[in-house]
Amino acid sequence: MRGVGRAVTVLALAAALTGCGEGGGGRATDGEAATASATAARAEDELTVAQVRRDVRAAFEAVGQGRVRFADMAEAGKVTGNPCRVVAFLRTAEPLDREAVRPVLTVLEERGWRSDWQPPSEDDAVGWHLEKNRWAGFLGAGDSPEGPAMVVSLSGTACGVPLPTPPAASETAPPGLPTPPALTH
Repeated sequence: MRGVGRAVTVLALAAALTGCGEGGGGRATDGEAATASATAARAEDELTVAQVRRDVRAAFEAVGQGRVRFADMAEAGKVTGNPCRVVAFLRTAEPLDREAVRPVLTVLEERGWRSDWQPPSEDDAVGWHLEKNRWAGFLGAGDSPEGPAMVVSLSGTACGVPLPTPPAASETAPPGLPTPPALTH
């Protein structure tokens, strides 16, 4: 019975938050206007995959070694359901330490990326967590099976393309459990 009570609570909360049942007569409430304003601001802040790739390319060029290679994420996006993904790889002549990666971080920070150093899981590797406008991921440098390299892997929740719709609750709920009805206005 506790599961049914929780479902009813969720439905009641969702109805209250969406304003279902109010006689607004088509007028936007202050909350709806604020939501529309926030949505417009988010759209302006969205980074496309091309913009993220330009940031990464410029940053990797600051090292002055090798050629940046980007993984083709089109097929991976179909599998993972997220088309907002950038993975890049740069081979280097020798493993890069924190100071050698500093020019890369400087370029990224100038382009609006925030970075936090992460303690490495390997003795000969360095890494940072990166964030910008609903994109996040990591930058790492060290030895790889192919030799010394630097890699970046970034994922976004918005990149100028529609994200796939999540599956219906009936497709994700374990068999035998009741599925709450869909909310309608």
